[in-house]
Amino acid sequence: MLHAFLIIFFLIASLYWGDWRKWRSFLPTIYYFSLCNLFYQYIAFVLDKKLWELKKPIYNLFLTDTIYAFVAYPAFVIWFLSNEREDAPLKHRVLRYGRWVSISLLVEYVFIKLNYIELMNGWNIGWEVFFYSTMYPMVALHHRRPLLAIILSSVMIVFYLIMFNYPIFKK
Repeated sequence: MLHAFLIIFFLIASLYWGDWRKWRSFLPTIYYFSLCNLFYQYIAFVLDKKLWELKKPIYNLFLTDTIYAFVAYPAFVIWFLSNEREDAPLKHRVLRYGRWVSISLLVEYVFIKLNYIELMNGWNIGWEVFFYSTMYPMVALHHRRPLLAIILSSVMIVFYLIMFNYPIFKK
């Protein structure tokens, strides 16, 4: 139930605060964001090691993850990028990202406490802080400089694979 609520909230928020007239310019970043999520799902499945898993799915886990990837996350990216100001002073951008990180952590906390998400294999709220603190600037960077964001994201993926001892070199 909470997953459906969050997905509907993203849709409503993006309709209210997002600039859907710019959806075409946001499309590459929508693809980037959803692809990063789907890549995590792929790694978790193929290497049989999850850092987090959604619980209490809408119908089943596949459907829930699919709706997040193709409905909620695109709506979220439109909402987030619609309010991104490239010319804003660094201080304002840092404060803005801080608000997004704080809100995301609050949502995660509620999901964890109500057993809608499970953290595992060493992933914890500290890693959530680090992840969201890099995710929001990376989404904004992808919109402005996609190649640089993809390169930095690749470095971050390798970092996570190493930090969480993924068996990437085992047969």
